[in-house]
Amino acid sequence: MKSVTEYNHQNTSNSITINSVPKKVPAEVKVKSAKNVYGGVEIIWSAADRAERYSLYRSQKVNGVWNAWVYLGDFTTTNYLDKNVQSGCDYKYTVISRNILGGATYNKDGVSISYVASPESKTTNSDKGIKVAW
Repeated sequence: MKSVTEYNHQNTSNSITINSVPKKVPAEVKVKSAKNVYGGVEIIWSAADRAERYSLYRSQKVNGVWNAWVYLGDFTTTNYLDKNVQSGCDYKYTVISRNILGGATYNKDGVSISYVASPESKTTNSDKGIKVAW
C-alpha cells in the first residue's frame, strides 16, 4: 500500500491510498520431452504455477551451429506437434511460462532431438500373399 498526499492551491491536503498488486512471476516450466512421432516432433512440457500461457521456441542446428530461436506460438496447453520439421535435422525447443501480470520465466535447458520421419509404407494384397513396401 502506498499513500500519496496532494496539496491544492488553498494549502489543504487530500490523501489517497493506492493498493498495488505485486508481480507474481510464473514458476519455471520444465520441458519434459521431444519425441519423433508420425507427422513431426511432439514437445511436452509441465504446467508451471502461476502461468497462464506458454511461448514455444525452436532452433535448428545447421553445420554444427544452432540458429536463432524461432517463435512457434503461445499455447494454453502443455504439448505441441511441430509439423514443420525435416527428417535428418537437429532441433532444440524451449518454453517460456507467462502470466497476465507480465511475469515470465525462461527454461534455460530446453530439449534437443534429431528428427527422423516415419517411412511411408504401401501394402498390397495378391494371390501370393501380402506385399509391404516402403
